[in-house]
Amino acid sequence: LPTDAVHYPVRRGERDVGNPLLGSIVDGKYRLEAVLGRGGLGTVYRATHVGTLVTVALKLLHPRFAERPEYRRALLPEARRAATVTHAGCARLLDVGEAEEGATYLAMELVEGDTVDVLMRTGPLEPAHAVSVLRQIAEALEAIHAAGLVHCDLSPRNVMVAADEGRLCVKVLDFGIARSMHLVRPGPGELAGFVN
Repeated sequence: LPTDAVHYPVRRGERDVGNPLLGSIVDGKYRLEAVLGRGGLGTVYRATHVGTLVTVALKLLHPRFAERPEYRRALLPEARRAATVTHAGCARLLDVGEAEEGATYLAMELVEGDTVDVLMRTGPLEPAHAVSVLRQIAEALEAIHAAGLVHCDLSPRNVMVAADEGRLCVKVLDFGIARSMHLVRPGPGELAGFVN
């Protein structure tokens, strides 16, 4: 059996220390420093822009998607459209591109705080805090929809919450890989089955 198939204690971050990409520079611009998370579409790294020294969250698309031209053709225009969303409740998409080695990447504003998923593990939020978080998420989604986009993976792990001067501030993450509204807008009568 491979060792990762056997359950044994692993300290936080220990599994990612040996990541072969850490320390490398993507597209001549972003030095990968740490793994922030993994998802179905790729891995997110803490990275530093080598010119400006600005720290970003850099998502590298999983090779199985990056190798397929139809995914790349769809991703780049959608990501560029997502970069036009400047609402305070949305993590800003800063850059998108393809590295020489074929890696497709998205560079996003690095947001500090905890995801709603992590917060909920500590117990339920106070009702006033829950209402504030939900209102801010709705406002962010309104801005995303106004840009003609749909967030295709809205979940507690894609909403970051941070405290700022005694209030909770929300940032919706990962809408750079979205889908144009015109691609998912239902036609006449298509919602009839869901109304009941």
